[in-house]
Amino acid sequence: MACKIEYAEVTEEEQLAFRLALKVARQAVTHQKNTIEGEWFDVPGGTRVKEEQWFVRHYKTAGALIGPHRRLAAILRTLEGYVVTGAGPTWSVSTASEPSKPICTVSLYVGDPDDRREEEDCLRPIYTIRKRDYVLDDDGIPTRRYAFCVRPEFDGAPKLKPPGALDWLGWRFSNSDSEWGAAMQQALDVVLGDRSTWWTLDIKVKVCLAYLNYANQGFVGVCLSSTPKRVRDNIGKAFVDKENYSIWRVDLAKIPVEHVLINIYAREPRLEGWTAGHLTNGKTKEGEWISQGTVKNRELFCSLVPKTAATSTLTGSELLKEGNWSWKSEEFFKV
Repeated sequence: MACKIEYAEVTEEEQLAFRLALKVARQAVTHQKNTIEGEWFDVPGGTRVKEEQWFVRHYKTAGALIGPHRRLAAILRTLEGYVVTGAGPTWSVSTASEPSKPICTVSLYVGDPDDRREEEDCLRPIYTIRKRDYVLDDDGIPTRRYAFCVRPEFDGAPKLKPPGALDWLGWRFSNSDSEWGAAMQQALDVVLGDRSTWWTLDIKVKVCLAYLNYANQGFVGVCLSSTPKRVRDNIGKAFVDKENYSIWRVDLAKIPVEHVLINIYAREPRLEGWTAGHLTNGKTKEGEWISQGTVKNRELFCSLVPKTAATSTLTGSELLKEGNWSWKSEEFFKV
């Protein structure tokens, strides 16, 4: 998560004090999120986690920390010695001693041309934010440069699931906004067609393709996670539960602009007006369908990952052990 701070006329000492307080709050929220994630991911790869543990202990408690908007809000709520006003995307911050005198505003970072650079063999510009590389998705959302997925290999790249496996039965999407409704209908019309034309679609249609991909368990494209960790499906089965599975590191800067790339982790479907339910045994279960997926593994959607952007490794026994659910320290995942 990258944020932008714009200071009022305050001293360097006041700026430093706020940055230190923000750092402490960020560390506290990260620790809280890791603790909650541990209840879901910190189970041996070959062991299924109970579904009720996923929904009650993980999703409901992690909900306030899911996605950049909510996570930044959680960080600002955790600040000590400051008063924060606003509900996003921009917050105003004052000291507790002078609450009527804002010292800065904090907002989610939007790509700054001054931070942009080009690299050889890269097809999308790279932005450096807080010493970490990002690229912009098709809607201009800053997205960590490297992402990860678990897929079989085909011609040196993550294999797509067969289009014939698509199953729309039971899903019901609704939106009161006529533009979003039309975009979803167009997405449904093209989803089984020529994916090489998807990049020319309106951004709302691309977003709908990403949402349809979540609703159909990743059959529309490739689901990617922005962090390397043991991801699990909706009923608790780890995607990596045996040795010799292919884990992919994807350089998003090498994804052609002719391929769709959507960051759904940084979107808020509620604000876009979406509701969705799945009909099971005659009953429709409503829920934050996108948020549930982004907690686990469907943070990014790519219509196709070419082999020029992908590097793979085979899983070994170490990655399957209990307690080893975050793989950031493993050599392959260091970026």
